[in-house]
Amino acid sequence: MGKYQEITRLIEHSVPDYASLKIVPRGTPIFPDLLMSGRVRFARRTGANFSVLNPDNQFFLSAPGEVDQQTLPVTKILDWLEEGALITFNRTEMLEVQTWDPTEKTIQVAQRLSARRETGAQIDLWATPLKIHFDSPSGTTQLYVRSRYQIVNGDAITFPISESLNSLQQIDVLDASQAGTDLDPDFPYIYTLTLAQALPITMLAGVSLCYLRAFPSYVSQVLNVPKLRNAQMGPFLLDFLASPLNSIARYDETFSIRTIASGNTMVEGGINSFKTVNHNHPIVNRPIYGENMIFWKMRRGYGGFIKPNRFRMVTTEQMTGSTEWVARVQSRMVPPLPAGIRYDFRVQATTAGKIIAIPYPHAPITLNIAANTPTVFTVETPNGGAPIQRLDFLFTTTRENTEVTISDATLPVDPVVGQFQYQYVFRVLGSTNFQATSVIVKPYFLSLADLSARYNDGKSYNSGFIYL
Repeated sequence: MGKYQEITRLIEHSVPDYASLKIVPRGTPIFPDLLMSGRVRFARRTGANFSVLNPDNQFFLSAPGEVDQQTLPVTKILDWLEEGALITFNRTEMLEVQTWDPTEKTIQVAQRLSARRETGAQIDLWATPLKIHFDSPSGTTQLYVRSRYQIVNGDAITFPISESLNSLQQIDVLDASQAGTDLDPDFPYIYTLTLAQALPITMLAGVSLCYLRAFPSYVSQVLNVPKLRNAQMGPFLLDFLASPLNSIARYDETFSIRTIASGNTMVEGGINSFKTVNHNHPIVNRPIYGENMIFWKMRRGYGGFIKPNRFRMVTTEQMTGSTEWVARVQSRMVPPLPAGIRYDFRVQATTAGKIIAIPYPHAPITLNIAANTPTVFTVETPNGGAPIQRLDFLFTTTRENTEVTISDATLPVDPVVGQFQYQYVFRVLGSTNFQATSVIVKPYFLSLADLSARYNDGKSYNSGFIYL
């Protein structure tokens, strides 16, 4: 509680004297990949017991570079430097790397400098070479390449459309599917790339030049779904933190995942591909445990969490103009839950009545419940429909003080996600201007009804935003 009280005091001291507030904890985010032990590209890990990612695609001249010079003295030799890579001073004039001397810290380029460059001049690693694996005609959006590095969704390729390196054209990669490996030790990974636009020229194997833009990326190992401190993890969100280290606008970023059930069955993504998703992506193929309902809000009647693993509602309010009594519990979906879900909830009531689930904006789902009879109640929404903004459970009966319990919800058909893997790429050139964390797992159903709300006790207290 010490840390919670410290945060509370900090927030209380940050608001005006006339304002009041309420603190509602959502649950501690979980970092299941603290050391980022997966594969890093054009970037470096920093940190000790908690790693972060920084770009590693920029270096500087250690002495002046004169006109027509081809040997460049530099501050360091990047780990990602390779024969045929493209570097640039001004992001327009491209220089092809021929060789380098790590002892002398010099780089030999194929082109002569067109202008004098001062000591400390910034050099960007622009792109590294790819090999065309199969011919791809102009007009197609499929490209088959071999790469030294792993290629991810959100990468970009670049290629000259004339004999000059300064005629480079760039196309984004929508999907990168690994298609096997090659015996070439320098370019072992074979990829099928789905491009955002059609190729303007024909790409010929062994002839055409093609490059991978040198953007930082990370591909994790396969990770297990973590447990909560005192309970099992139900549906959860996948997210990450990334930000420029100055006041400039955010860089473009692409976050992709694949989720895995028992028997190595893919739920989202594929064996050789990832699915591009947004921040706070919901993973719904998990049971909803009774503990997950602890912060759901009663709208009608009385209720709350009871152990073991049950949520209780009591019909203490009578419906307007009716002889029936009602209890109603509600949770806002923040972010909205994607449609196409199916859960089996276990319900039992002390008096016969009717249970109604409303996955708003979808149609209500109704089932009659016999007294003191455990009943499986299926909540299902159609695929491809509107996201679920709110989930309500109502129970109506002719008897006051009827007790209704809702226990763990399981998935009747869908596979349960037990593992996941993630990747991201950031369109950053620099060395100290950007930083990103590993993936964050956030429990989905904790205190969602209180997000972005104001506290009002319905009497005299009506003030204050809620901080989570």
